[in-house]
Amino acid sequence: MFSNQPKFLKRGFMVIFLALSFQSAIAKTWSTEFIRIDLPEGWACQREEIDYVCQPDSIKERSEALIVVVVKSANEIDDKLEKYDEVLKGTREMYDLARQKYTSQVRYVKRKTINGREWVDSLHLGSEIPGFYTRYVASINEKIAGLVTYSIAESVFPKYGPMLDAAVESMRLEFDPKAYEKAMNANPSSLLPKGSLLGGSRIRTNPKFEEGNEEGPKDGDSNIDPMSLAVILLVVGGLGFYIWKKRSAA
Repeated sequence: MFSNQPKFLKRGFMVIFLALSFQSAIAKTWSTEFIRIDLPEGWACQREEIDYVCQPDSIKERSEALIVVVVKSANEIDDKLEKYDEVLKGTREMYDLARQKYTSQVRYVKRKTINGREWVDSLHLGSEIPGFYTRYVASINEKIAGLVTYSIAESVFPKYGPMLDAAVESMRLEFDPKAYEKAMNANPSSLLPKGSLLGGSRIRTNPKFEEGNEEGPKDGDSNIDPMSLAVILLVVGGLGFYIWKKRSAA
């Protein structure tokens, strides 16, 4: 098709073709009162306790990738971009499926402008599930704080990475005073509070995570403080439970 065209024209046609093909993979805009995001084709979101979990319609693919979205009342002390930077620069002590301890990796932490709003953007490896990349994108708009994360198995990152990056690029965090009064008439807590499992002073879901104790976590044990329950449910409940359970059953 392009055999008789100059090289620069071939490249131009190819770029346009890839852009149009990629754009067609975005099927619909999903939104709540406060956040909007374009989902990849064949994905849907479902509300959980305090968050939304977005997954592929294909049951097989649900063990490979998912998106978790949470929007909450902003805490004027802790919900600041500088705080998010600090928290997301931290690593985590984790256990793999064989109960071997390892340390997660921070690939980057940076500021990113998306649709006119500044977000803290960070990519980690193994911070939620062993062998998974997790990208965290967090921001504030007036009285609300929003966090969008996606997790992708390392082995299929090239498959899902571009489409979920495109979803992130489409995000809009919108403050609606009327919706806020109706949905968030509660005491604000931090999106990434001190003690968050996203780094810094980490929450230990079990005292046996203490340094030097090799037993690892056991089911049923917990010492989670109420202030950080939202983040635990978001990241562990939304990411770890859904993916870990499916991978363990595979």
